[in-house]
Amino acid sequence: MLDLLRTVSNTRRERIGARPGVEALEDRTVPSSFASMLHLPGQGELRADMVRVNANLQSLTRALGSSASTTVSGDLTKIQTDLNTLSQDILKGNPIATDVTNLLADQTLLSQALTTGTSAPTQNVLSHLANLDKSLVKLSGDLTQFTPALAGGQGGGNGHGHGHGHGHGDNDQGDNDNGDHGHGAGGTASSAAFIRTLTTALDTNADVSDVNSDVQSLSTALGSNPPASLATVQKDLTTIAKDITAGTSITKDVSTLVTDEGTLASDIGKTNPTGNVNHLVKDLTSDVNDISSDVTQYVNGLNAQLTSVKSDLTNLTNVLSGNTNAAADLKALDAAVTMLADDLTAGTAITSDVTTVLKDELTLIKDLGTPLPTGSQGSLLTLARDVAGLGLSAIL
Repeated sequence: MLDLLRTVSNTRRERIGARPGVEALEDRTVPSSFASMLHLPGQGELRADMVRVNANLQSLTRALGSSASTTVSGDLTKIQTDLNTLSQDILKGNPIATDVTNLLADQTLLSQALTTGTSAPTQNVLSHLANLDKSLVKLSGDLTQFTPALAGGQGGGNGHGHGHGHGHGDNDQGDNDNGDHGHGAGGTASSAAFIRTLTTALDTNADVSDVNSDVQSLSTALGSNPPASLATVQKDLTTIAKDITAGTSITKDVSTLVTDEGTLASDIGKTNPTGNVNHLVKDLTSDVNDISSDVTQYVNGLNAQLTSVKSDLTNLTNVLSGNTNAAADLKALDAAVTMLADDLTAGTAITSDVTTVLKDELTLIKDLGTPLPTGSQGSLLTLARDVAGLGLSAIL
């Protein structure tokens, strides 16, 4: 499915050949076409968005260094190409729904390539990836807001694409040096949910790392005769790590961990533990409870984003009501969103579902032709943004 989306997202451009290592991206100064956006309505916000995305893309590339796979290197290059194409079409007054959907699709593929596989990314890479995710979603939200002026009145938002989104910043990313502070993702409820969910996912990853450290310290302190329940907790952590890598839900895993950690604490309490061991057990219990709390918030955040996606599709369906070119594609989109919802509820990986929805939206945009029907571009942009946001935050 990923290969299929990669094919679709490249129908308007020559496929970038695979190259070993990471290609050098443009300097921190944005491409010259971005500078011409000075004359666009809302240009200050949009130019700032472009600068932020470009800088975050380069920061992620530097963080990856030589560890980037050929697939990741190609995705980074495609995202830069997508940004250049988008800026050029904005300047020409061309429809941008395809550009934005391709950009979000390629970012989703990059996120999937980095967060799934045989090895987990470092916290530093995750942090830079999150900054890029946030800045792209914000750019998409602001483009939705300014769409009527940017594309000759073809935009027409869906009623929740307004506002500059100040106040939901990247302040949680301590190593972010790209000026993301204080900016939200388009000022919408769905974008705010995306930021909260992504932040909670990153917190959960950090919590899991803390618990692993706690268990290692406790194992050392207990010596050669630890209770059998310690091995059970270690097994639970291994299961959580595998499921995070596979992209499947860890809700049940964490519930099991909470129960088994309680058993471990009880077992240790029966052995007249030292003060140091008692302290380590308290730390472990606290960090396990943090994981449990974060996972609950994370699941709630994903469900809130899914609600926005369903609302976006309903709005788009209403906008395109009576358009014979859209009927079959809207039916396919509805089926894809239903499958996405079913898999999210079941706790199975949704990565392929997200790429299917974006692929089907690209097909719809193509079949609608140019110019796009009145009012449709804003609705298409909002759907693509919220679907991609759901996929980008579903990293646990």
